[in-house]
Amino acid sequence: MFDEDLVRLLATLKAWTDQRGRSKYEPHALLESILPANYRWEDLRGLVPRQQRSEADAICRSVRDRFAFLDRCTPEERLLLEDQTAHRERRLFSKLRTRARERSRKSGGSSPAPTDV
Repeated sequence: MFDEDLVRLLATLKAWTDQRGRSKYEPHALLESILPANYRWEDLRGLVPRQQRSEADAICRSVRDRFAFLDRCTPEERLLLEDQTAHRERRLFSKLRTRARERSRKSGGSSPAPTDV
């Protein structure tokens, strides 16, 4: 079973640990960037069924719709995303990491090593 809440939480935790200098992970901006002009469709030809190759707009819209859950952050996830460059919210990060591990165990995922995110 695909756990949208766990995926969103993991994306948030990953963004916080990445320490990106120039650009922050912003779910809304990521979803807005999924546009036909941003992809080399000739490189994706083998991945897109023949009958859908001329439907780049529909494909991008479908991807945005399918992953819209990334932008439905909890207040705690939003706070951690806002802190992804300052890294002041260490307690919150630890709390959410523990939550992700517990959720992963419940959904049948393997338990990460203690040093893993």
